[in-house]
Amino acid sequence: MARLWQQLILISQNSIFRHVSIESLIKENQKEYYQMLERSDKMGESTVFVEFMLRLILLELDKLVSTLRQKKTTSSDRIKQAHATFKTNTFSRKDYLELFTEISTATASRDLKKAVEETYLLKEGSKATTAYRFQ
Repeated sequence: MARLWQQLILISQNSIFRHVSIESLIKENQKEYYQMLERSDKMGESTVFVEFMLRLILLELDKLVSTLRQKKTTSSDRIKQAHATFKTNTFSRKDYLELFTEISTATASRDLKKAVEETYLLKEGSKATTAYRFQ
């Protein structure tokens, strides 16, 4: 249960964590995970365990960023990925930018405008209150 909460807390801080599975990281590093838990327990403090988990998460984020840099994404690729992420939930341009940290605000606006024009997205509200939803 703690792993689920950890994942949810990370996602609430930055949507990039939707692409990082804490459960998978732990499974891949299970032996060391339990060693660090035991070591922290014996020491009576969680510093060693927290540093271990942060190191795992950082390595996973580095892999993710490297993968994203290698693959040039198109507007259509990003919209498809956004659809898979947001599903039928409403989202803002800010949410879209958090998902695609490598693009500019202008590019995000162009992507969203194109998807609305192609009737792939519904646009609700205007200016600062604009929200989008996949049909």
